[in-house]
Amino acid sequence: MRRCRKAIRRTETAPRTRGRGSPVRLFVVTTALGMVLLGSSAQAAEIPPLTGCGGCRETALGTLASGKSETGGWSASISAAKGGPQAQAAGVISFPIKLEEKEEGPVFTYRSAEEALKPEAPCVGSVNEPIAEKGNLCVFRGGAGNGSKENEDKNVTNKKGEVFFQSFFGEKIAKQEGVSGQAGVDLIFRTKQFNATGAGEPAEVTATSYMAAQGSWSVTAK
Repeated sequence: MRRCRKAIRRTETAPRTRGRGSPVRLFVVTTALGMVLLGSSAQAAEIPPLTGCGGCRETALGTLASGKSETGGWSASISAAKGGPQAQAAGVISFPIKLEEKEEGPVFTYRSAEEALKPEAPCVGSVNEPIAEKGNLCVFRGGAGNGSKENEDKNVTNKKGEVFFQSFFGEKIAKQEGVSGQAGVDLIFRTKQFNATGAGEPAEVTATSYMAAQGSWSVTAK
């Protein structure tokens, strides 16, 4: 670090003229990606503008490039006592690199812990190695942790058709549609007693409810 500071000081105190030409000012620029650019005012016009991560290996103009994939993990938990109000949990799936805005983007598929043990297109991976075919988001439940399997759940929605995807805006969706689902999506679990109308009182839970789900996901851009 001391050497770096000395190097920068030497740069700042270097001669600012070159021959009989115009004065030349040296500068150091640290980009958002952590790179350091060293140049002069005479070269400034030749340096292209910084545009985020448009040139990164997995991206095209700052979004996930077609056919490229990204992966991550998720978790969701519910704990509700008998006689208490309904409960909902969201497994947040947030894309580090957002998808390109398209009218119809990747299709969303949820694989239960049992299903995740048997790879099937378009979700050909597993919890430990999530893989989604092009144009798909695959969300896998399972693993070795406590509560990772459905047989440990109590009085919650955990079957296919009960678990669903919801945009960050709160709309139920099954695939990316424009900006909806572009940055990620929520995987929704609920107590079996649930008033989803938005009107009236919350439903009363008729049995102790518990869930501690976890898993992984993979999305491959369309």
